[in-house]
Formats: sequence, structure tokens, C-alpha cells
Amino acid sequence: ALEADASVLAGELKAKKEALLAEVARAQAFEAEVTALQQAGAAKEKALAANLKAAAAKATECEAELTKAKAWHAELEVERAEKKALVQALAQAKAELDKNPGIKWLASICG
Repeated sequence: ALEADASVLAGELKAKKEALLAEVARAQAFEAEVTALQQAGAAKEKALAANLKAAAAKATECEAELTKAKAWHAELEVERAEKKALVQALAQAKAELDKNPGIKWLASICG
């Protein structure tokens, strides 16, 4: 009877040992998975940082282009104002010439 009890106990111990070994294997697999996920996360974080840096560089480039465009726009506005002033000055000069009797006389002769 003692031998039978010892045999049963030995079987139970063997089963518990195998269960513990299986649990250790699962824990090691889980640890490996966690490590892989951490490495993948670190790689993604590095890639995101690189993308962010590239986006910041592009934004700086776009800001520079916008500044150039604003400067060109300001130059165009100045040129438009100068053109408008010249057109007004020419119109005023023509009006003054049209009022001048000598010019009217010359115009009537020249036809």
C-alpha cells in the first residue's frame, strides 16, 4: 500500500513538475513576445521621430516659400501703386495740356 501511495505521489509530483515546466515555457514565450513588441515599438518610435523631423524641415521650407511669396506680393503692390500714380499723373498732364489754348491751336493745325 505504501508503494502504491508512493507511486501515486510520484505521478502527481511528475504531473505538477510538467505543469510547472509548461508554465515556465509559456512565461518565457510571453517574455519573448513582450521583448519583440518593445523592439517593434522602439523601431516605430524611431521612424515616427524621423518623420516628424522631416515634416518640421518641410514646414520650415514652406514657411520660407511663403515669406518669399509675401515679399513678391508686396513688390507687386508697390509696382501697382506706382503704375496707378503714373497713370494719374499722365491723365492730369493731358488734362492740363487740353486746357492750354496754344495746344488746342497746335492740335487744330496738325489735325
